[in-house]
Amino acid sequence: MNQRTTHLSDIISFYRNQLERFDKIGLGNKTEFNTIITGRLIDITRYRLGQLLGKREQLYYKGRLNGSK
Repeated sequence: MNQRTTHLSDIISFYRNQLERFDKIGLGNKTEFNTIITGRLIDITRYRLGQLLGKREQLYYKGRLNGSK
């Protein structure tokens, strides 16, 4: 696996983990960085995750990703 692929997978994992954290913390509550969890924050995070997953699919189908997801 090349470094670019690893990097993309790491970022995708980060966004997935953030969504899990937001769910555990709950709407209206604050993170350890004093960020309030809002519906908008969750929507934006989901949107970005979708973009990254789409990019991964593009790379996979163009043969630039070694079959790993």
